[in-house]
Amino acid sequence: MGSRLGRRLVVSVAGALIAFGASLLVFTHSTWALRPRPERLTGKELTAEAEVQAARRVQGPATFARPEGLSPLAGIKPVWELPATKRAHTIETPLGLVDPAEVGRLRGLAPSLAGPPGRALGPG
Repeated sequence: MGSRLGRRLVVSVAGALIAFGASLLVFTHSTWALRPRPERLTGKELTAEAEVQAARRVQGPATFARPEGLSPLAGIKPVWELPATKRAHTIETPLGLVDPAEVGRLRGLAPSLAGPPGRALGPG
């Protein structure tokens, strides 16, 4: 009789564990199925969202105003408006429209940047 009782105990414990495991599985599966789902992004939307999230994490550099008088180009004012006759011979640079014949004038305005004059280029 003792062995039957032990066998019954093992079967009932195994059955209880199986029932508990099955109920836990159903509970976790239903909880997972009812979770809020984010909207699906594809292509350019996904790339744009990733860039926005990355930009939020990146800190910009600390900025400050540049002290006056430190720029060697401070005295040069860019010239962007020229008459049509003079404009044909100019080159567009960050310093405005510059006529190559007037490079000497620019050298005089920024002598600390001007090195020794180079050899002139030959024709075409």
